[in-house]
Amino acid sequence: MTSCQEDDRVLFKLATAKKRVLPELERRQAQTNLSRNLRYMINTALEDERAQTQPAEEASVSTDSTATRKRGRCCICPRQKDNKTTMRCSLRNSSVCSRNAKKQLICLSCQK
Repeated sequence: MTSCQEDDRVLFKLATAKKRVLPELERRQAQTNLSRNLRYMINTALEDERAQTQPAEEASVSTDSTATRKRGRCCICPRQKDNKTTMRCSLRNSSVCSRNAKKQLICLSCQK
């Protein structure tokens, strides 16, 4: 085999492996009994894969700064308090007020 054929074969194997692993990662992401580190690694892998499959212009639009991000109601505080914030949990991407987030911007429910 030539080196070009070997490269194509390796790329094919990687693409096939990703197709088989991604559904399992998405299924595991929904489980609530995972450790914080494992949940973080799964989210990072899925975000990397989504960033690779999105066109370049869509990816740049989705990476907005906190100044332009819409405010949302804190997902942990009771609705009666109506705490609105621009901070988001880095694992679930849900709105979290400063009282319910640690320094790494991980909400208290994800830390459990």
